Amino acid sequence: MIRLEEYEKQKREDEKELEKLREKFAKKPLLDEKEIFEDFGRYNKRKQELDHLNEDIASIRGKLQELEEAIESTKDNIKRYESQIQVIKTQHPRIDARLNEIANEIPIKRSDLDKVKSQKAKAEEKLSSAQRNDLFLRKYGDEGHCYACGKRMTSVELHSWISKIRREISDLNSMETELRREIEDLGTEQRELKEEKQDLGIFEDELKKNQKSLINREDDKKKVQQVMDDKEDKQKTLMEEIQELSKSEEAYKKFKEKQEMKVAIDQKEANIKRAEERIEEFKKQTLGVEDLQGRYDFIQTSLSQATILKDLI
Repeated sequence: MIRLEEYEKQKREDEKELEKLREKFAKKPLLDEKEIFEDFGRYNKRKQELDHLNEDIASIRGKLQELEEAIESTKDNIKRYESQIQVIKTQHPRIDARLNEIANEIPIKRSDLDKVKSQKAKAEEKLSSAQRNDLFLRKYGDEGHCYACGKRMTSVELHSWISKIRREISDLNSMETELRREIEDLGTEQRELKEEKQDLGIFEDELKKNQKSLINREDDKKKVQQVMDDKEDKQKTLMEEIQELSKSEEAYKKFKEKQEMKVAIDQKEANIKRAEERIEEFKKQTLGVEDLQGRYDFIQTSLSQATILKDLI
């Protein structure tokens, strides 16, 4: 795929070559075309046609090059999408298997969470009862009793029991926090895996777009090539007519040499103009394929992480 840096590099090289061609052209001696050609009026008419034709050919040649680059770029895109789709399809059984595991794990985790919340509620109720007993002892100095079994308890025993209940509640709080985190992580993993399955459709759509684009661009290239062939045939005919009008082979040779240099200059100017247009287009482009490549890389990373999580569970 042709990148912005390559267009900028090519533009700099063409500018240097153009400068050399112009310097070389300027050093060529001026030709008195009236002395070279018999029928100057007829020659002048053919020469004007030839100049316009050469400009058209330079422009068309640039268009052909642009189409060739676009075709190669599209072929590269097709290969990349086909590879990415194959990788994702290969991973799909793993994705589906992990989604099934998550679908089973989440209800179990939620059930465990409900049990912990229920246990915590009972423990908090026991703590509340014990604390009421503690207040009673502080106020009346008598023994308390266990509200669960009715056993009488001293102040020391009651405080020990309160500490035990508080530790139990602390442990249950930790379990609740961990279960909530696990449920949240499973939900996040589930969403990411579903998005990865959706990305397969995105890559398949992009593949179809590029395949269609390739067909269209190859058709365009054939049409432009036909135009180029027709104009080059006409160019050859005009040069032959101009040669017939020349007074001598040596005189025509000097004319032809300078004419070819002028064609080369026109071609370099057309190349530079085209490069400037492409550079401007690149600067305005969105991420496009690079963005999709980033999503593909994300899929690979996520799948690796999912495998690690599965091994840990």
